[in-house]
Amino acid sequence: MTENNDDIKEYRENNKLGFFKKLWYSITKIEKYPEMTTLGVKSSIVYLFKLMAIFSIILCFCLTIKTYFTVNETIKYFENDFPNVSYKDGKVKVDTVDVIKYGEENSIFGEVVIDTNSENEETINKYKQEISNKDSGIIILQDKLIVKNPALSQTTEYKYEDILKSAGVDKTEITKQDILDFAKGNEIVSLYTVFFVIIFIYVLTLYFISVLVDSLMLAVIGYITAIFAKIKMRFLAIYNMAIYSLTLSIILNLIYLVVNVFITFNIKYFQVMYTSVAFIYLAAAIFIIKSEFIKKQMELMKIVEEQGIVREELKEQETKDDNTTDDQNKEDENDKDEKQEKPDQTEGSEA
Repeated sequence: MTENNDDIKEYRENNKLGFFKKLWYSITKIEKYPEMTTLGVKSSIVYLFKLMAIFSIILCFCLTIKTYFTVNETIKYFENDFPNVSYKDGKVKVDTVDVIKYGEENSIFGEVVIDTNSENEETINKYKQEISNKDSGIIILQDKLIVKNPALSQTTEYKYEDILKSAGVDKTEITKQDILDFAKGNEIVSLYTVFFVIIFIYVLTLYFISVLVDSLMLAVIGYITAIFAKIKMRFLAIYNMAIYSLTLSIILNLIYLVVNVFITFNIKYFQVMYTSVAFIYLAAAIFIIKSEFIKKQMELMKIVEEQGIVREELKEQETKDDNTTDDQNKEDENDKDEKQEKPDQTEGSEA
């Protein structure tokens, strides 16, 4: 058992594949799946984590760029058309008694609700329900922001105090002009940085767990496929291949989300396509393994047949050799008999 473990470790050390090579093989060389699978579950999960980290960085970068342009447009609106607003001791006050609402068609943030007068939880939950049904939205309350992003399935809350601390602002009282000066100044860069980090952590955690679950479900389907294909495979091996088979689907999902950040649209059966592409890769890998197995069996049968033919030839050769030996022995005995008879005949003639 120890020798087997040492052999496996040595094999893995000698056959290490870099991240980008695995990425390339996962998309273009399905026949390499068995080779990558032998590197172990840890290797495949590390690969998946790196892939999702890159996925999250790209998506969050696009979200940050989108936010930058959105903020610039919002600043213009805030400066010219928005009521007077102030901040004091962690609370925002908008000089209006009415709830301000902007529909998705009239707002770059999506659905917008501004209510700095109400503290009723039931009313706030109603607002949250409103924007949760939308692609994107924002709720501005007395002490916090509630944001729904098109790339995320849940709403996220941000306390004003936390936002100001993260941005390095230690003021307890802010006027509308202060907000405009801050929004147009260099200090806002730190706010974008904090926004990027928070969204990155959230997106990476959410999507990494989601893809792990997807790979598990895909592995179960792959295992059932292997049973129908009449090929015995360990579940962990299929799970490894399921992770690699999701590569193209993850990239397509990233493209879909990135495009959606800038241009909102919906592909009706995208999730079905996401799963189907991954399953096609996994099924192809399983049938390639089966094909290789059948090929090796045929080669083994040919070798056995050739060995049988060689054995038959050897047996025939041995039989011929035995017959030749027997004939030679008979000839030798005849020669001896003839030699023994000749002296007797000589003695008779002399007499």
